[in-house]
Amino acid sequence: MLILGLVVLPIIGFAVAKTTHGPFVARYFFPAILGILVAAIYGLDQAKRESLLAVGFVLLLAISSQEFGFWKSLGGRERPADIVAPIADLADTTRYPAYPS
Repeated sequence: MLILGLVVLPIIGFAVAKTTHGPFVARYFFPAILGILVAAIYGLDQAKRESLLAVGFVLLLAISSQEFGFWKSLGGRERPADIVAPIADLADTTRYPAYPS
């Protein structure tokens, strides 16, 4: 019951916050993290070897898909030098070329 309470606590808190129009911040999820971890440990302790292999494969697939997305997105990001380059070009051009720069 304690594990179930820890897992369900953020859902109840969100419902209460929605009903009372109150705040609901991320720190309210911390008890749920503890409850989910304890529930996962309890569930994996009762599981058979084949189930553990399936869970491991799913976790590997989930983590690798997130990592693949992260590393793939690095090529499309702008570097700081590319962002500052137009400003540097603007500083190099003068409105009055007769004046020394």
